[in-house]
Amino acid sequence: MNLSTDYHDIQEGGRIILLYSGGTDSSLILHELIKRFPNQLIHTVSLDAPFLHKIKYESELKTRRTFIKYLLEQKYPIRHQEISIRHNLIPEMEHYYDDIRVFNVEPGGCPQAVYWLSTLLIYLKSGDHLYYGLLGIDDNTWCVPYYIEGMKYFLATLGREDISLHVPLLYKSKDYVIQKLFEYGIYEHTWHCETPYEENVPCLECKPCMDHLKALAGMAEFHEDMEIQKKARVLVDEAKSIIAKRSAEQKERLDQILRK
Repeated sequence: MNLSTDYHDIQEGGRIILLYSGGTDSSLILHELIKRFPNQLIHTVSLDAPFLHKIKYESELKTRRTFIKYLLEQKYPIRHQEISIRHNLIPEMEHYYDDIRVFNVEPGGCPQAVYWLSTLLIYLKSGDHLYYGLLGIDDNTWCVPYYIEGMKYFLATLGREDISLHVPLLYKSKDYVIQKLFEYGIYEHTWHCETPYEENVPCLECKPCMDHLKALAGMAEFHEDMEIQKKARVLVDEAKSIIAKRSAEQKERLDQILRK
């Protein structure tokens, strides 16, 4: 099991597999991969699980299907696959659904990263290159050494050798990611919110939203490229409008309650 913070050399061979959520980071990596390896098949894999935020998943699903369709129309050799895990109770058990004794995912740690990487291992072949969109500012960065060690043992159990895990954005900033998405004209094909209230509308409160908005605000104010500065300013203004609208709606609801 090898860890790399760069893209692999085309001479190395092996399949290219990307853990693709539809988020900004994995979308940028996908675009970089098709640029670097335009004639090589790229496997994109997305995973669904019961513990994922439902509206977030639906927003990401819509985003990645739109982007995959766009890339296929450009004749890029991509094969996309969705893998899902479901919690189902037999009819005789349905009245126990809210019982705390029902087996469920426990909170804490990095369940999403563990689920993604451990699930995908059984699909890998020796010599594969697995790409993962991880930034240094992400909450689960601290987990990397632990699941690298875990992956080594699981891959040994499966008899897989020379697997490489690539995290090319590990030392990049959110500003860098957004700038590249602007330059490639694919920003609108990405998603970034963890806890949206409604489909395709970011909450503007979760950590990914705050990191994203801070990066946009800095670019809108200080970026040397006026075109990028303009695009960032438009998105910041849109976010401000969403926040103002929500504040007005919350005030109206409060007024209604007080009038009763």
